[in-house]
Amino acid sequence: LLSRLNQIVAGYRSLNELMNQPVEHSHDNDYISRGRYQGRIEFKNVSFSYPGQTAKALDKVSFVINPGEKVAIVGRVGSGKTTVGKLIAKLFTPDSGVILIDDVDIAQLDPAEIRENIGMVSQEPWMIAGTIEQNILLGSVDANTEDLLWASKVSGVTEFVDSSSKGFKTSVAERGEGLSGGQKQSITIARALVKKPPLFILDEPTSAMDSGTEKKLIDALKKTDIKSTFLVITHRTALLSLVDKVIVFEKGAIVASGSVDGFLQASGLKRPMSIGKDSGVPFRTEEATT
Repeated sequence: LLSRLNQIVAGYRSLNELMNQPVEHSHDNDYISRGRYQGRIEFKNVSFSYPGQTAKALDKVSFVINPGEKVAIVGRVGSGKTTVGKLIAKLFTPDSGVILIDDVDIAQLDPAEIRENIGMVSQEPWMIAGTIEQNILLGSVDANTEDLLWASKVSGVTEFVDSSSKGFKTSVAERGEGLSGGQKQSITIARALVKKPPLFILDEPTSAMDSGTEKKLIDALKKTDIKSTFLVITHRTALLSLVDKVIVFEKGAIVASGSVDGFLQASGLKRPMSIGKDSGVPFRTEEATT
């Protein structure tokens, strides 16, 4: 009895501590409901520093991504690429400036509603203990079996699921233990696709994949002709075949933007195989970009 009492007390304290954590939905906030978004993103002089840091992760950043546009954000490590995606998903709020989604300040939008409209793939795949099916459908209450099969085929999950006797019912350990890095990334990509959201944010989605798996994913995404807005955060030139425009970040600021061909020529890099048509947008320095 004493042992059980100790467990009860420890459990109660942990639960009480969890319930006392700050929440995003404070009683003082009255958000605007927008339903399904169109996918237009605009940054207006956005600056942001992470808590406890004096250096700016973003410094007066301005750009516009129109609905259905496919854009890549590239730059060195620590240039602020990932921060852009986190701010759009309202995981953080800017220190100054305005972020608009469909011409509405995200300060007026419910964080949960924003994330329901985003298919997000982060740098580190996040998995729960359960089955592959549960991990793909996580957060997609309206997805059906056809959506599951389609997303799995495009993302490459089908390739390793078909080799398992349990298929989509294959168990996954906490944090995806037992799966390779590429398999975990394929599952998180399928999780983003199955929602069929109006906005995708892919942050280094193929960093753990081999070149063959990456090429299959790129080819599959190109064939699906998804009409959603695509924001690809990457340093891999192969992924540039998915986009029509490149925005280059350096030390938290935009230093150039323009077509994929223009970026590759300016960087002295080779053109990826099967790249899309040149958008015709000239590659420009920061002064002309904003």
